[in-house]
Amino acid sequence: MSHTIFQQKNVVARKNYYSDTGQFFEWANSAKESGKYDLKEFESIGMSSEEILLIVKCRYNKWQIQKGELHYYQSGVYDGMVYQFRAPLGVMDIVTKYSLNEED
Repeated sequence: MSHTIFQQKNVVARKNYYSDTGQFFEWANSAKESGKYDLKEFESIGMSSEEILLIVKCRYNKWQIQKGELHYYQSGVYDGMVYQFRAPLGVMDIVTKYSLNEED
């Protein structure tokens, strides 16, 4: 698998965008659908209360990046396909810190 990053920066959203990071928190999505968050699920991987709050806020906003919001942006080529990726600030740090983006 080849991966080339063209751009990687923090930018202000010119319109509303969907954040692709929701896929890394499927367990948080299913918890929200049931109407209850089990904080033990978050804490079981060692997340701090600030990290938990950020994920809950993102899920509450349906993983949307609002117009005017500062967010992380990346573009590049992965396995021959051009991509663009957007995430609320801090979320990719959590994904990387807890290895949530690694395939089993």
